[in-house]
Amino acid sequence: MRRLQVLQSCAPLRMDDLVIGQYVSANGKLGYLEEPTVKNKNSNTETFAAAVLHVHNPRWDGVPFVLKAGKALTDRKAEVRVAVR
Repeated sequence: MRRLQVLQSCAPLRMDDLVIGQYVSANGKLGYLEEPTVKNKNSNTETFAAAVLHVHNPRWDGVPFVLKAGKALTDRKAEVRVAVR
């Protein structure tokens, strides 16, 4: 129930809160469009997304939550960072 309350307290995402993209070839590795499994070589499919969530409740007000996900990233990890002001 608490998770649902936190999600309901999140402000709707705005375009200013999002970053999307598609990985390209680098350091000898194929980019998304060069992958043999990608049939549409003109694809605009996003392979990376990052979003900043703002939870509006007394406990988390003013604390940004940054979510990132993507294909072909260098690391597979879950991370929590705390910035103290």
